[in-house]
Amino acid sequence: YAYVDGMTNDYGVYINWDYADDYEIIFTIAHEAYHAYQRSVIAGTITHGETGAIIQRWAYENNNYFADVTDNASYFRYYNQYVEISANWFSGRLDGAMFDGFTGYGYYN
Repeated sequence: YAYVDGMTNDYGVYINWDYADDYEIIFTIAHEAYHAYQRSVIAGTITHGETGAIIQRWAYENNNYFADVTDNASYFRYYNQYVEISANWFSGRLDGAMFDGFTGYGYYN
């Protein structure tokens, strides 16, 4: 999972090596890297063809990010944020390419 230091605004990724397999490690790093990409697109430091509507949605969800997963309803709310859907899609595609050559191993194919 990722974390943000509220004092310095630094981002980091925590991986529990005792429980993570290679797929999960690569997926997590790619997922969190995609969130960094989203923040850069929102800030205007990277442009890569995203539509204004996507950027606006990412910006809204980043400013109103929901991460308090305590039950099924909150789990659904968390995973259905577009910033999470698109990061999961990207990570799944990358993992699929690395492990299976895009044949379907990733989460969101």
